[in-house]
Amino acid sequence: MISESVKCIPLDELIETYNYSGVNFIQIDTEGYDSEIILNLNFKKIKPQIIHFEHGYRHKHMSEVNLNKVRTYLHDNGYEISFSTYDATAYLPEFIIQDEID
Repeated sequence: MISESVKCIPLDELIETYNYSGVNFIQIDTEGYDSEIILNLNFKKIKPQIIHFEHGYRHKHMSEVNLNKVRTYLHDNGYEISFSTYDATAYLPEFIIQDEID
């Protein structure tokens, strides 16, 4: 394994620097830091339709406390969440396409 330092900036700063206004999907897989990224999302600046992240709750990627914080934060901002064994998908219900019934 090789250690390498890289310059990082907050997502808000990245969006402002490049004048990004339309983020529809965010994929997060940061080996245990997913909750920190989600809890720092500023939904007044960006509100992606879908946020996919790794919780790995049973495998200690995210603590139960952090998972509950993430769940509350996302729900408070209008997201529903679908969980699988390792991952979760948060989505805004109004963006789900529903088939029309004739």
